[in-house]
Amino acid sequence: MSRMGVELVRIAMQAYGARDYEIVLALADPMMRWDERAARPEGELVWGHDDVLRAMEGRLSDWKDYSFQLEELIDCGEHGVIAVYSERGSRLETDFLLKERHAALWMIENTRLVACAVYLTREEALRAAEMAARSTAVAERSPDPPAPSPDPAERPEPSAERPEPSAERPEPSAERPEPSAERPEPSAERPEPSAERPKPSTDAATTRKPLEPGSGQWARREREARRRAALRRAAQQSKAS
Repeated sequence: MSRMGVELVRIAMQAYGARDYEIVLALADPMMRWDERAARPEGELVWGHDDVLRAMEGRLSDWKDYSFQLEELIDCGEHGVIAVYSERGSRLETDFLLKERHAALWMIENTRLVACAVYLTREEALRAAEMAARSTAVAERSPDPPAPSPDPAERPEPSAERPEPSAERPEPSAERPEPSAERPEPSAERPEPSAERPKPSTDAATTRKPLEPGSGQWARREREARRRAALRRAAQQSKAS
């Protein structure tokens, strides 16, 4: 994985810890895969921005006095980036201080976060990245399966009868159409160009209305602006490091 990909994961994890989920979604593919089944019993496997946002918000909705710390980023090459992080806080129904430590394996394609799988330990995430590398290597080494050969018993036998060529051939027609001697004369009248030009329409229906905050198009533009800002920040950090 390039240094740019590592910085993208850093920005996404810091935004997640600050509960700024829109930054994470701005860096994510529209059909991002989010999998927390290996980390907690109530974990889900979801796809898409809406369901991923719901899973993120539901994960921390019952926490208070929450704090987040990003401990380590591990570059796994083309098979992703592992982020090791810890969370501290207490649940709303209890005053006991809790501390949890997890490792998230992020997959990146074309500067977009396409998948995230959360594991209980750093070792589990490393094993998952290693298994992904082995699966890719096996898929690259395995040749394409040969095409099945047809059963000789099912081959059709050649037909002994062949059609005889026809002895009759159509005679060419001796009559040819004569070319017409009359040609249409070009018209001497040409339409005069109109001196009146259409005026621009001032109908209110054709004018663009400003985007309303909270609308779908407004949210897409806001998310794209956040994505560009995060990409610029990641590029600056990758150059500085």
